[in-house]
Formats: sequence, C-alpha cells, structure tokens
Amino acid sequence: MAGSDVSAAEPLAALKPDYQIRLLAPGDSLDELTKLLHSAYQRLADMGFNYTATSQTVETTRERIERNECFVAVAEGRIVGTGLLIIDRLEQPAWAAQPGVCYAGQLGVDPA
Repeated sequence: MAGSDVSAAEPLAALKPDYQIRLLAPGDSLDELTKLLHSAYQRLADMGFNYTATSQTVETTRERIERNECFVAVAEGRIVGTGLLIIDRLEQPAWAAQPGVCYAGQLGVDPA
C-alpha cells in the first residue's frame, strides 16, 4: 500500500499489538478495574451523564462480572481497557431478553 509502513508481503503476525485482550482472571484486581472504569467514564460524568461506571463500588464491579463475561485489555501487566459481555437476563432490555442474545456494556479504555 502506498504510504504504509507495512510491506504487503509482511505477515500479519508481525503486526502484533502491544496489548492482550483476555477474560478477566481470578488474580486480576477488581479495585484496579473499578478505578479504570471511573477514569474512563469521568468525562461523561463531567458532562452530566449518570452511568453506573462513573461511580460504582468494587462490590458492584464484582456483582456485574459474576453475572456476565468480563474482558480486559492488558498492557505491560496493567489493565488498560475493559468490556462486559452482558448475558444476565436481569440487566438486559426487553429486546435483548431472548435466549441466545447478549450485548456489550461497560466499555472503557484508560484515558491516559
């Protein structure tokens, strides 16, 4: 491609990102995850939006991940992003409360 730093012949494996996306692991810090959500949603809170992630407690974080699938992006041993695959029927809107349907929520990236 013209103007690209990557040769068309270069294998995609050489384009490895410097982060990993994986499921939240038992050893991951829920305190760190909660702080990430607070900072990721701070700008929205400053604009007056009232998302749960702007001020949720560590216990709320724990409850949400226990009922759903939590993914994290990790860079240099630190959680830098997160997303929740919501499968809990109690949290789903009516349109998504059908078997086999889920949606993503609490998507956040460290703004730093």
